[in-house]
Amino acid sequence: MLSPQVLFRLSGFGLISASGLIILAHICQLLSGQNDTLALAGGLLLLMGGLIACLCLPALFLRQLPGVGIGGLIGFIGFSLGMFLLNIDATMLNVFLVPWLANMDPKLAQGPGGLGGLFLVSSLLQLVGGIIFCLSSLRTEIFPRWPVLLLLATLLVQAIGGTLQEAGIVTLIASLVFYCALVWMSMTLLKAPEAFSDREASFSEARA
Repeated sequence: MLSPQVLFRLSGFGLISASGLIILAHICQLLSGQNDTLALAGGLLLLMGGLIACLCLPALFLRQLPGVGIGGLIGFIGFSLGMFLLNIDATMLNVFLVPWLANMDPKLAQGPGGLGGLFLVSSLLQLVGGIIFCLSSLRTEIFPRWPVLLLLATLLVQAIGGTLQEAGIVTLIASLVFYCALVWMSMTLLKAPEAFSDREASFSEARA
């Protein structure tokens, strides 16, 4: 049976690989233009990266137990569920389902009417849950402060950027920085358990 340390490291490698796939997917979609093949390749990379990230994401929460608390658990559930739903919305629906529907009937080029509601709910879950989870992570001090702050900042920028005229560029840059911050946090999972001992001890003393 695999030890928790091995599982944390595997999850760290998984999150780093997933973030790399998603960053590459965004680059493919940015360069695709009218190239359907490149756009499809970007969609597949986005789907694979998103699924791997959702599978490995719980390690970021579990590594902070028990200090992360109930608030951190609630925030993590909302954050991870929002990421999962956004991955479905951005890939399985927009990349695969909507083009197929558009070929059948041009009136369906914008997709089913419920897609907008799914995107809004997913974005709110990721935003609110992510803010709570990041604040809890800052309190536990298991992960370095800067990548957590960067993750928090990109969530806010993505939310605000969606209301701007150049929303596409803003949200794309924020998404790339988001996954770079996730890689930074994931690298912490690769460290030996002894690297966390001082921080965990100081946090326990502070709570006592």
